[in-house]
This record gives sequence, C-alpha cells and structure tokens, in this order.
Amino acid sequence: MKTSLICLIAILLLTGTALSETYRYSPGQTYLLPEAFANLESGDRVVLERGNYTLEHGLRLTDLSNITIEGQGRVNLQVNDLDSPVLEIMGCTDVTIKQLRLSHKNPGKEYQCEGAVIKVANSEKVLVARNHLNGCGAAGVYAVQSKEIFVYQNRIYNNTYAGVWLTDAQVLVHDNDIYDNAAALSTYGKCDVTFTENRIRDNAGNDYVKGGYFERAIKDL
Repeated sequence: MKTSLICLIAILLLTGTALSETYRYSPGQTYLLPEAFANLESGDRVVLERGNYTLEHGLRLTDLSNITIEGQGRVNLQVNDLDSPVLEIMGCTDVTIKQLRLSHKNPGKEYQCEGAVIKVANSEKVLVARNHLNGCGAAGVYAVQSKEIFVYQNRIYNNTYAGVWLTDAQVLVHDNDIYDNAAALSTYGKCDVTFTENRIRDNAGNDYVKGGYFERAIKDL
C-alpha cells in the first residue's frame, strides 16, 4: 500500500508539467492572481517565479482537475486575512501543489488565526510536495472529506492547531519535517492515515491528538 502510493507521488511529480496551458506570474503581477485562479480551467499549470507575493485573501481552486501550482526558485506567498486559507482546494481531482513557501503575513498577537495554510475539501488525488507551510495557520494541511491526499517532503511548522489536521480523510503523510506546531497530527471522524518516516519535534508536547464529538462531550462532563 505505502509503496504504491509513493510510486504515484513520483509519477505526479514527474508528469505535472504535461498540461494544456501554462501561465507564469512574477511578483509584480501579484494583483492578477485572484482573477487568474478564478478563471483556471482543468489541465492548466500556474508557475510563480522567484520573489514575494502578498495578497489580502487566499487563493482558491474550485471544481478543477489535472492542475499544477508550482514555484520556481524561492517563492513566498503570504496572505493578510487570518481567517482565510492561504490556498484552498475545493471539489478538485488530480492537483499538485509544489515548491512554495506559504504563510499568513501578520499573525495576530492576541488570538490564533483560523485559516489553514492549505485546505483541501471534497477533493481527491491531491499532492502537496516540497513546500514550506508556515503558521500562523490553524494547520499546515487541513483535509476534510477528501481521499488520496499525499503530503510529501514538506516543512510544516508554527501552526497553532496541528501540522496536519484531518476530518474524514484518507491521507499519506510521508518524509516531512513537522515541528513547532501545537501537534504534529490531529484527526477527527473516520480517517485512514499512513504516517511514515516523518521527522517530528517540538510540537508543544503533543505528537498526535485524536478528537471527535464523543471525546469532547466526555471531557465536558
């Protein structure tokens, strides 16, 4: 099972460039990104060139398939809205997110932000590979009601809830550095998790938190 999933990761990393249209953006074109993402079509590829990108709200991919978003060089993408995921993937299939440094720009001093760095919802076959997922964010990767999500060779750190947060999801988390989060992994509902060869340290004393309605209810008694 693990071997076949890792082989699929390698295939996605190698084939992610064989797509219909490629759109390239430089930091000076940051203002174009929200509309560009809203108008993407299945099969498209977005390349962000080296530099710093700052947006008020996060970017979203919705109801698309065979999409690649990648950075070339050191790409920092930051979002001001603490309640917004930096990147949200909704209802998509076959998506690759790679080689980006994603974060919220100005973490709140008096409260924890609620937006994940990457949120994946109602999606499948999503590869998150070789990124820096830096809080604050509720989680580096938050996957809900999704399957075949691959979190591979990322640095996931400074997140206020968990490095990886899952709700009713099937996820492979392999060969990542997960550190300085509230927890490395948190699951709710029915989750199928393969968690292998990750380097975990300094996660507020919690490497794994399992939760759900009944467990919370018991704690409140």
